[in-house]
Amino acid sequence: MKEIWRFTLSTDSVQDLRMPGGAEITAVGVQEGKISLWAGVIPKNEGEERTFELIKTGEPIKPFPDARRELLGMVQLGRQVYHVFEIHETVDF
Repeated sequence: MKEIWRFTLSTDSVQDLRMPGGAEITAVGVQEGKISLWAGVIPKNEGEERTFELIKTGEPIKPFPDARRELLGMVQLGRQVYHVFEIHETVDF
């Protein structure tokens, strides 16, 4: 059975989060003064590492070779706006 879980992100540029496998991200926002994302998860699924990147408005976007960014949303924390991306590795065969 699925549940909705909240995961907290730091304001670091790139970070990994451990989530149950197959987690489906539903939203990003701010709760209790922290950047958060919510995902539908199946708690019994084995965990997997997922990579997220926060880019501040006006900050240069660094290239991510062999990967693509998926925009999840944007949030305002104080006077700063963060654009939240998930990083997906691309595989060449």
